[in-house]
Amino acid sequence: MHLFRAIYSPPLEKIRLIFESYMLLKDDEEKVEMLKNYMEEEELEEVERLYQVCLDLMETQSLRNNYSNYAFIPWSFSYDEVENYLYWINPKARIYFRNIPMSSEQAEEFEEIVKNYSKLPIIFWIYDFGKSGWINWTTAKDIKNQLYQLRDAYRLKIDVSLN
Repeated sequence: MHLFRAIYSPPLEKIRLIFESYMLLKDDEEKVEMLKNYMEEEELEEVERLYQVCLDLMETQSLRNNYSNYAFIPWSFSYDEVENYLYWINPKARIYFRNIPMSSEQAEEFEEIVKNYSKLPIIFWIYDFGKSGWINWTTAKDIKNQLYQLRDAYRLKIDVSLN
């Protein structure tokens, strides 16, 4: 039923339903064994993490008006787990920051923060700046789109194993 409902749902809801269909199966040993014919153990664990990321992205708060343009992503995992949860984000993705008026002192402080992050992979930027509301809503939308593209492979594996 979840996979059928996913057909007519908005993108993030569709992802949630696809991954949730797996979550419903994981309590049935026989169906988990069936899934293992199509998915590696690591992939089964990955579905659970991606499901959590999807739920987090569904809770994204954003504001777009003439004065500000930002998104706040309430990640439910810790900084230490970023590589396990956000590894799939394109390492060359562009990050757009919220546009708010800043004093020259605030601008210098922000430049210093960005300089400190320059040596880190982009997923750490997305985690920290997303959690603090410093990313532009366009960046949050791009992250959602990347997750949407990733879900196709899992949808097919889950769907094939159920038939």
